[in-house]
This record gives sequence, structure tokens and C-alpha cells, in this order.
Amino acid sequence: MDAAGRSFFGFDEVGSRIWELLGRPCSVAELVVVLASEYDAPDSQLRTDTARFLEGLCEAQLVLRVVDRR
Repeated sequence: MDAAGRSFFGFDEVGSRIWELLGRPCSVAELVVVLASEYDAPDSQLRTDTARFLEGLCEAQLVLRVVDRR
């Protein structure tokens, strides 16, 4: 559900994993390291897809902001 309770969001396997990892403070770089260890995909693709996913979460107000502290 979004913050206003108007929309339902379903995540695929990787999106669900990112959502789970957001349970603790972490950077995008840290997310990518974990995802790279669990999924067979190039780091560059994981970084792009993760950033896009996080932007979508921000737009939907499911997370407040994304700070990438490397």
C-alpha cells in the first residue's frame, strides 16, 4: 500500500529482496554488493535497476528518501 492507502504495490523477487534489505540503513552501493552476491547479473545492471526501483519507491512515498553514501 502507498502512504495514502490508495494503491497496492507488488514486487518481484529482487524488488522484495531490496525492500527487505531496506529494513536497516544502507547505501545503494551496499545493496548492490548484497544483490550481486545473490543474483547472477552485472553490477552495472544491478546498480541501474536498484536506483530506478528506489526512485519509484520515493515517488510512491513508500520511502522518504534515498541517500547514496558510498
